[in-house]
Amino acid sequence: MQRRGWQVEVWGVLGFELPGGVIHRTYTNPAELRRLAIEYPCDVVALPAIWPETFSFTTFEAALDVGAPIVVGPYGNPAELVRTHGIGLVLEELTSNALIAALEAVIADRTRFSGKLKAFELEARRFQLDNYLEQIYAHRTQVRTPGPLGIIPTPAIQRAPRAAPPAESPLRHLLADQTNALLKTRIPMLHTYSKKLGAWVSKSGAGRRR
Repeated sequence: MQRRGWQVEVWGVLGFELPGGVIHRTYTNPAELRRLAIEYPCDVVALPAIWPETFSFTTFEAALDVGAPIVVGPYGNPAELVRTHGIGLVLEELTSNALIAALEAVIADRTRFSGKLKAFELEARRFQLDNYLEQIYAHRTQVRTPGPLGIIPTPAIQRAPRAAPPAESPLRHLLADQTNALLKTRIPMLHTYSKKLGAWVSKSGAGRRR
């Protein structure tokens, strides 16, 4: 792009050196980014990310704070956002030739993308916190409060009746009866052993205390 007469800039905080001739401008918050966009207007923003981001803050910043059309890679939220709102172009392949062609196509049709960006800005205002709360309160006032519990109408869809439990096996009944009978005959004997063991423990403990 530099050889074609365009000035290339990288905005943000970096941890590496840039090639010669590429201008680096830093910002740390949205206010500084908006100031840069006013002082140094951009024709197009390139975000050819190779990672499929689920939500791209940078894409929203480019569209709303910088106010420039965007060229993005074919993955994740940036591609979805650009395709849905028409605020730029999505690369079909991540190559330098494809990127340069897309950047030049956007610059040549800057007026059309400017209208899309204005529409996206108006759409984005609906997601601000104040507007969101107003929509919640407006919806709440439209919801009908149900009456007393005794007059709530029966829902149209009825739950299917719960199936009866399967009949138990006769063998299970037989084993349970035999086990109960055996316990009844052994409980007196177990109780006797328990009393004798308790007495032996008491005598042993008394002997040790002496």
